[in-house]
Amino acid sequence: SFFFFFALIKSHFGFANAQIAKMEIYAPDRGYARILLVTKYGYDLKYANHALRLIWQLEQFLRDGEIQLPYNKYVVESLLSIKEGRLSKSDFLNLYYAESDRVSEAATKNLAQLPEHPRIDIINELLVGFYEAYYYGKTI
Repeated sequence: SFFFFFALIKSHFGFANAQIAKMEIYAPDRGYARILLVTKYGYDLKYANHALRLIWQLEQFLRDGEIQLPYNKYVVESLLSIKEGRLSKSDFLNLYYAESDRVSEAATKNLAQLPEHPRIDIINELLVGFYEAYYYGKTI
């Protein structure tokens, strides 16, 4: 895909890891419901869920070149178990780091095949086509 490039992998992992950092911080400005999550479960389930989903989305994008919804049954059940607080913090972190390491290994194998930058020329051409289709009724 012309949207996929080297820096996207690094930024995706960075975003997921930032969710892990936020997951472990008790921040009163996040709202009462999220404070309750941290108090009850020892971590913010929403940030945890988001972090793991990002890792699995990257894996799917590396494998298939796209992200398809709905997710497969394993992913849905895993994310639901996190959302419902069925995983302890340590069990979640073990799962997250195992999945992150596995996807990181797969990403490393793909790095040589990825361009350093996105294909702006193709993306611009696609956007112009969308605008022309919308405003002038042209087909893409």
